[in-house]
Amino acid sequence: MIEMDFKSRGCLLEKYNVVSPNQTAGGGEYQVQQGFGWTNGVTSRFYNLSK
Repeated sequence: MIEMDFKSRGCLLEKYNVVSPNQTAGGGEYQVQQGFGWTNGVTSRFYNLSK
């Protein structure tokens, strides 16, 4: 899901809607941010584990 979203947006986001992947996630105290640290870190870790 993250790869497909990255291909369309060109960036990673802070939050993802895993129930409805075609909808942008929302909620919380502020707007969804691009390139949020934990999303980048977890995604990078998954790629490194698969090598």
